[in-house]
Amino acid sequence: MALPEFLKWLQTAGGIGAASGAVLSIIMEYWAGWYEALGAKEKRLVFLGLCLVLPFIGAGVAALLGLQVFSVELVWALLWAGFAAFSGGTAMHTVFLP
Repeated sequence: MALPEFLKWLQTAGGIGAASGAVLSIIMEYWAGWYEALGAKEKRLVFLGLCLVLPFIGAGVAALLGLQVFSVELVWALLWAGFAAFSGGTAMHTVFLP
């Protein structure tokens, strides 16, 4: 997958879901003490933050490379992708919350 396609994929709900899951696993592996010490609600807030920030990072990199132009429609699509990834990830783990 070439960089432009990867950046576009990162801005979709499936892409951001996979990316935020990968980032959270890295956080768990290297900073497990910090993340493990958080309560369930705080962990969800960290996950929400990652789900909302990562699509904007992908769009920002694409804009810096001249592959994309920011617009109101793009911002709404990025927000939708972030919230969709957060909702899907939260729904997958709601059964295990205390």
